[in-house]
Amino acid sequence: MKVIVITGASDGIGAEIARQLAHGHGSGVGLVLAARNQQMLEEVAGQCVALGAQAMVVPTDRSLTMMPIIRPSVNSEFISGCPHSVSCSQKCRSM
Repeated sequence: MKVIVITGASDGIGAEIARQLAHGHGSGVGLVLAARNQQMLEEVAGQCVALGAQAMVVPTDRSLTMMPIIRPSVNSEFISGCPHSVSCSQKCRSM
C-alpha cells in the first residue's frame, strides 16, 4: 500500500487531491490528511473512506516539521515505510 501525507487537506486543492487519490487508488492507498481544522479533515477523510481508501486525520500546522510526529502514527496505522507527501498549504508541490 502506498502511504501519502497531504498537508492542507481540509479544503481546496489539498482536499481534492485526497479525493482524487482515493478515487483512483481505492484500498491501495493510505492517506494521511494534515491541516489545522480537524472537523473539515474528518469530513474529507469520510469522503475518502467512502471511495475505498484508508484515511488518517492529523491536525497540525502547515509545516512539515510535524513529520517526526506523524511518521510513527503512519507506521502503526498503515504498517508502511517512508510515506510520500504532497503539500498544499501554501503552494501545491510534490515532495
